[in-house]
Amino acid sequence: MSRIASSQTRAIAQAWDVVAPAVLAQRHPADRVLGAFLKQHHEFGGRDRRLIGDSVHGLLRWWGWVGPHVPDVVDPLSPAWACVLLAVALLEGETAPSRAAIEAYWVSQSGRPDLNLTHWRAMPDAAARAAKVFGGAVEDFPLAGLIPAWAVRGMESPRPLSELITWLQHRPPLWLRVQWGDVAGALADLGAAGLGPIAHPHLTTALRLTSARVNLQAVAAYRAGRVEVQDVSSQAVAAVCGARMGERWWDVCAGAGGKTLALAFAVGADGHVCATDVRADALEELARRAQRAGLGNVSTAEASADGAAPEANFDGVLVDAPCSGSGTWRRSPWARWQLQPDDVAHHVARQQALLAQSARAVRPGGLLCYATCSLFHAENGAVVAQFLAAHAEFRAEPFAHPLTGQPTAGILQLWPWDADGDAMFVARLRRIAHSSKM
Repeated sequence: MSRIASSQTRAIAQAWDVVAPAVLAQRHPADRVLGAFLKQHHEFGGRDRRLIGDSVHGLLRWWGWVGPHVPDVVDPLSPAWACVLLAVALLEGETAPSRAAIEAYWVSQSGRPDLNLTHWRAMPDAAARAAKVFGGAVEDFPLAGLIPAWAVRGMESPRPLSELITWLQHRPPLWLRVQWGDVAGALADLGAAGLGPIAHPHLTTALRLTSARVNLQAVAAYRAGRVEVQDVSSQAVAAVCGARMGERWWDVCAGAGGKTLALAFAVGADGHVCATDVRADALEELARRAQRAGLGNVSTAEASADGAAPEANFDGVLVDAPCSGSGTWRRSPWARWQLQPDDVAHHVARQQALLAQSARAVRPGGLLCYATCSLFHAENGAVVAQFLAAHAEFRAEPFAHPLTGQPTAGILQLWPWDADGDAMFVARLRRIAHSSKM
């Protein structure tokens, strides 16, 4: 067994040598870099690939703590590397029986006969686990060290920062959206596939999967387009839009179209959704998803370079603007180490321009919804406040929180603890019907 464990440990180091510079220095997405690496190495079996992926993503998730202990040049058989991998395993909380042998090997390589993984894994305090492996005091591993210091200052969490960061350190579950209204049927199909679906108590078309490993291609309901992958917070944003049967909507920054599809189902066959984006490949994926869902009321077009609005007055316009992506740090932990303050400032300028340009396409009495997947006030409330100050013909329109039912004033920050999903922001703005001045 030690031969297999040694080979797996080398494979993780080999992957890290490729991923680390590409992600931390060149700012490439970790999932793409790691995917390309694994595609080039057919010798790795399924279990090896999961171990490599979990270890690399764990390193990036806990980089603020483990980074100082990763050697500049990794010797895969060194005690230092074994301690790093043990720390990641403890911090991630992996307890699968299949990991017992590799963890025992890392203990033997660590040169630390006092390591007691069973006892330490039971510690509720992650900092205490890290201190046990690396030595030192619990105070040497502050929660604030798990995100960039400058980012802390840009967040306005209603709960203690420590609670927010703790949520950011845990991967969210996979959420699906029921597309044809048959929630009971979808629950039955997904349950039969062993995925343990649970419907959200308020947003009942949102289904959380409790299974740790999911292969949706093997699920008939997914292949038939009856369910689609969409985080619960993203579904909540679509619900805030409140699109109605027969309406015409424009999804300005549609991407791969999760919200586009939700809007298309809401407006029905007599309605229409125009989806635009600057990325042609994303629009191609959107078209495939719409076809799988059996939707004929969606059209796609590449966004114009000058951001000009389509020649139409829409009942509703959704601006899901490009942003820092800080609200998705749970599922993309590496992104926190790539983002810089200047990036946020760049996004804010683009967000302000997009919102002002897109507002021209809203008919009198229509809706303008602004959304981001950001935790930063500068990209969220501040952008909306600036827009409303310059556009007296728009008003924030109150709505019920789609995940709790509680009233809002028309502006909502969704937090990870709201439903165990991403963090997102959404504002619902109504154009005054009798105003013709922009």
